[in-house]
Formats: sequence, C-alpha cells, structure tokens
Amino acid sequence: MSNMNTNNLNLTPENVDSIKTYENIIRQLNAQLNPILVEFQKSYVNYQMNPTNNEYEQIFLTANSNMESLNSQLFSIKNEVLQKIQMLDQNLLQINGKIQEAKKENQYLNQNYNETNLKQYGTIEMVDEFNDIYNIDYFTNLHLFIGVLFSLYVTIQIFSDRTIANQSYRSR
Repeated sequence: MSNMNTNNLNLTPENVDSIKTYENIIRQLNAQLNPILVEFQKSYVNYQMNPTNNEYEQIFLTANSNMESLNSQLFSIKNEVLQKIQMLDQNLLQINGKIQEAKKENQYLNQNYNETNLKQYGTIEMVDEFNDIYNIDYFTNLHLFIGVLFSLYVTIQIFSDRTIANQSYRSR
C-alpha cells in the first residue's frame, strides 16, 4: 500500500496563522480604504477646481499615492492568496491521485481476499464431502465385513451340520 504524506496539505499552525494574518491585513486595509477614498475625492475636486494651487496639487498627489499604495497592497495580497490556492490545488490533486491509487489497490486486495475466501469455503466443503464419502464407504465396508462374517458363519454351520450328519449316517 502506498504511503500517503499528509504534510503536502501544509495545514500547519503557521499556515493557519498566515490565514489569520491575511484576514487582519485585509481588515486593516478595508478600514483605511474609506478615509483614503474620502480624502482622495476631496483632494481631486479641490485640485480640479484649482489646478494652479500647489497645496491642492500636493494633497491630491499624496491621496493618489495613498490610493495606489493601498491598491498595490491589495493586489499583492490577492496574488499571494492565489498562489497559495494554486499550491493547495496541486497538493489536493496529488493527494486525490494517491487516493485513487489506494482505491484501486484496495479493490484488487478485496477481490483477492474474496477469491481466497471462496477457495477456503470450497476447500471446507470438499473436506466435508470427502468425510461424508469416507463415512459412507466405511459403513459400507463394515456391513460387507459383517455380511462376510455372517455368510462364513452360516456356511460353516451348514457344512458342519452335513459333516455331523454324514458321520452319523456312516456310523450306522
């Protein structure tokens, strides 16, 4: 039977912690999203209304940079999660292949076991049948032996009576 390594799943405490870490990072980014978006909207409107004002331009560029930073962080987390999902998918496919191999081997072993049991039952039946045949032959031979002894006794009795009768007839 093939040895199945369950460590391929990578369901270790570290990975469970990394899942929680991703959840915490996403919550933090989600919490930052609304204030950054509000700031971006205000700075965009102010910048579009006063494009020559350097202060509005600087606030808009900072808000835009914050928005891009947040977006890149979300994108990198998305990529990491997708890579881990693909790795898990590959590991699950390998495990599924091993399970299919184990099922085939189990089916083969069950078939051999059933054939062996059928042969064993057949052997037990044959032994029982041979015991029955032996017992029948034994009793038949015993009856024949008793019959031969009885016939021999009867024959001896008949001939011994004739011999006695012949001797008494001759003696007269």
